[in-house]
Amino acid sequence: MSDDLQHLFDSLRGRTDLSLEELCELSGRWVPVIASRQARYKVAEIPSGRTIRYYAATGLIDRPLSYSGGRAIYGYRHFLQILTVKALQSRDLPLRKIRSMISGRPDDYIEAVLRRIESDRWESVELLPGVELRIRKEDLPSADIERIAAAAGEALEGIQAREGTPEAKGKEAVIGVGGPKPAKIERGRTDMTILRGLRVKNKALKEKITFATDAAELIKSGYKVGMSGFTGSGYPKLVPQALAEHILREHSKGGKFRIVVMTGASTSSELDGALAMVDGIELRMPYNSDPIAREKINFGKMEYFDFHLGAVAQYVKCGFFGDLDTAIIEVTGITEDGKLIPSTSVGNNQAFIDCAREVILEVNYYHPLELEGMHDVYEPAMPPNVEPIMILKPSDRIGTPYLTCPPEKIKAIVETNHPDRTTVFKEPDKDSKAISGHILEFFKHEVKKGRLPANLLPLQSGVGNVANAVLYGLLDSDFENLTVYTEVIQDGMLALIDAGKITFASSTAFSVSPAVGERFKANIGAYKDKILLRAQSISNHVGVIKRLGVLAMNGCVEFDLYGNVNSTHVNGTRIINGIGGSGDFARNSFISIFTTSSMAARGDISCVVPMVSHVDHCEHDVDVVVTEQGLADLRGTSPKQRAVQIIDKCVHPDYRPMLKDYYFRALNHSPGKHTPHLIEEAFSWHSRYMRTGSMKP
Repeated sequence: MSDDLQHLFDSLRGRTDLSLEELCELSGRWVPVIASRQARYKVAEIPSGRTIRYYAATGLIDRPLSYSGGRAIYGYRHFLQILTVKALQSRDLPLRKIRSMISGRPDDYIEAVLRRIESDRWESVELLPGVELRIRKEDLPSADIERIAAAAGEALEGIQAREGTPEAKGKEAVIGVGGPKPAKIERGRTDMTILRGLRVKNKALKEKITFATDAAELIKSGYKVGMSGFTGSGYPKLVPQALAEHILREHSKGGKFRIVVMTGASTSSELDGALAMVDGIELRMPYNSDPIAREKINFGKMEYFDFHLGAVAQYVKCGFFGDLDTAIIEVTGITEDGKLIPSTSVGNNQAFIDCAREVILEVNYYHPLELEGMHDVYEPAMPPNVEPIMILKPSDRIGTPYLTCPPEKIKAIVETNHPDRTTVFKEPDKDSKAISGHILEFFKHEVKKGRLPANLLPLQSGVGNVANAVLYGLLDSDFENLTVYTEVIQDGMLALIDAGKITFASSTAFSVSPAVGERFKANIGAYKDKILLRAQSISNHVGVIKRLGVLAMNGCVEFDLYGNVNSTHVNGTRIINGIGGSGDFARNSFISIFTTSSMAARGDISCVVPMVSHVDHCEHDVDVVVTEQGLADLRGTSPKQRAVQIIDKCVHPDYRPMLKDYYFRALNHSPGKHTPHLIEEAFSWHSRYMRTGSMKP
């Protein structure tokens, strides 16, 4: 069989073009070969399309590689992950343990796991309900297996005769023959070779350590729940999934169970995806990027409040969302005096803790304890008691390294050992490199004009491949001694720190790709005096942004002739994600830059249009717009002057004649000449795309 398995690996390795149907067909053919049947629990032997989508939503397997015409595209890695999940399920491992074993692991590691499983096959013999005998078939002939099973059965009957039938339903006794005794698997726990409570130093709080399933049951339908998490970092890993399972059980009984979910920003499929999959979210705020939640929102099955990230804490404290019932917060550890060491994001965590009636903590052993000291937790007071935020440079500290919570508020502590599910950035493509080049040339021009210092001003960069490409572009530039005041530290920023280009970076979240994250963990001592994580009410504080003179760079969906920017919607009605922190920075930065490729959908969409279909940032908050075609500096220009620049410098040649034609006709026929428009045609490009699939006539 091992030769067949190796041939399978060799024949499929590198595939990146599998449809869901092909992935199901391959899995259906090979799962029965690799995985023995699991009889004890209700588990699908052959994964269906719905099962595969669920696996992706809950982080068991990677998300699809891409989408083509709305259809998900998978690859060899997804097939490996599915085989491994089913093979480990056949060994009676729970999904949470399986996730911790294979999440983020490279393909060769997963292949090795499958080879080991294939060469170490066990057979289960049920002796009594809840009691199994596990036998490795290769080690014993069939006669010996039958003899041992009969002897074990007689032994159990003897115990029953002496002591009566034990009340052990739902428990398990696993007897290994021909191999080491399997470790006990505790309900709701992750794959941790740790001592219980090792990172919970406070004696009184140790008593509150429990399972995720028990913690989830503290949350009731209708609750307003604040959870940690910002761009895939520092979010609770187990309790949301246990809550999703609890909600699913309630729905199966005919009940209704939905909650309000608020976070720092986007989280992960393990939180948003899991809860959205079971229709467990009534209202989501203030940001979402999960594809399942997005579809629920766009189909009207989930309400969504999109809001400036820097103002969320104030809204929570003022009670504009109503009273907060529960906060679920991930931390790295708990000190002897009960202080909470934050994890890889701070976000709204302190505000949620302060406002919630009850608090559930997840102590994540995956994060290094050396994170202690790399945070600055401070929440501003409410009007009229607001005091100045005394940050004069990105490295200034104004708070403490810890989150604080009255111990009586803490109702449960769950121990986990799971990595953040952060984005793997693509290699910069041609457009991203061109955009990066235009921005760097612009910075050089501003330095030459004396409007920027030689080391620029503190940088802010939105999340995404284009933003990351701009940061990597700085590696080869002449700029030195840079500083950062932003929301998210990404791969490019860490590369700039490693190269000595960035001297200090302030953020609210550390969200790098898995490989870069491992490098950070291995060398964390080198970053402790160069990185600081703050509450998002401070990282996105409009007064601090204005005082520091931040240079803000953010992506967008489209912009129009006059510099209005749409960051969130497709065709004005379908939400993609949210405004995030771009509004906090755009209006208050020294220079506000928005970037996008000039075209999308293989040329069927122009990202520069007569009028944006949704306005997130009006022309008054936009200084510079950039595509791979060029850069338009809109500062100090009238609407008509902006239009001429944008058409000449930013529009793709395929659409430039169309936009010129629209503009000149508007100039001649618009009732008002300050901002010329043909109202009856302003959205005709969007209408044409929805009607024909292309903005081109």
